Amino acid sequence: MAAVSVSGFPEGRFHFAGFLPRKASHREQMLAELRGLRAQLVFYESPQRLARTLAELRSTLGDRPALVARELTKLHEELARGTLSELERRFSGEVRGEVVIAVRGAPEPSPEDPIALEEEVRARLARGEHPKDIADALSPAHSKRAIYQLALKLRK
Repeated sequence: MAAVSVSGFPEGRFHFAGFLPRKASHREQMLAELRGLRAQLVFYESPQRLARTLAELRSTLGDRPALVARELTKLHEELARGTLSELERRFSGEVRGEVVIAVRGAPEPSPEDPIALEEEVRARLARGEHPKDIADALSPAHSKRAIYQLALKLRK
């Protein structure tokens, strides 16, 4: 709760995800489910895996603003703000202590911009997402069927 309150993100709600699963396929599935949430995402992480997790969050969620909170409410408390890529570079060395990562929620979709939608679908295909998963993630703002058809067309 301390990380959420000092993050400064505008979302009025948050989703506490806890620790990401250790198994890569389970981690990918969990992040795919969280990608479209327009709520702040909060994770616990081991200091030894922090840089790797920040890189994985960036590749899955996009380079969103985030906060790494280390040793909250303790003598050596540290709050680091920036994009996921900036934080990944900052924490690439040795890190100690308890770590919380808060990531800004998904941006509000723009249904009026078909070019942006096509670019988003292309980016997700390049990351290896399946057309069905892309349609599921983008369906709150767009027709699920239309996104699925677009993804199939672009995949060829």
